[in-house]
Amino acid sequence: MSQFNSQNQNVLELIKGLELEHEEKHITLNSEEMTAAVYPYKMYDKPNFHRHDCEQIFYVLDGEGTFILKDDEGNVEEFEVKVGSHFVVPKNVWHGMYCKNDKTALTLQVNRKDMITEKLGA
Repeated sequence: MSQFNSQNQNVLELIKGLELEHEEKHITLNSEEMTAAVYPYKMYDKPNFHRHDCEQIFYVLDGEGTFILKDDEGNVEEFEVKVGSHFVVPKNVWHGMYCKNDKTALTLQVNRKDMITEKLGA
């Protein structure tokens, strides 16, 4: 187990060293069918609500924030996330996240490579 933790820490240090500044700047790893991406969330970034035609797996690597789910009727569910939080967003569910403090939150997101994304209000 300590070897995993050591490797995980090395990856996190590498990611932090990239000094990502905006949500558009992210690290993506692709296989033939899957995509894994590390996204940064800065303080006061507004949630970018969107949904996908597949499930999406989230794992919080660093920081903390609020994750929001919305349905088509406007019902909202918010929950706090922190390092180690992990969850699956079901397909076709509107979702977004924002950071609540001055530390950037980093999430690892895994999904199908050819997923279709729809932005709320677009």
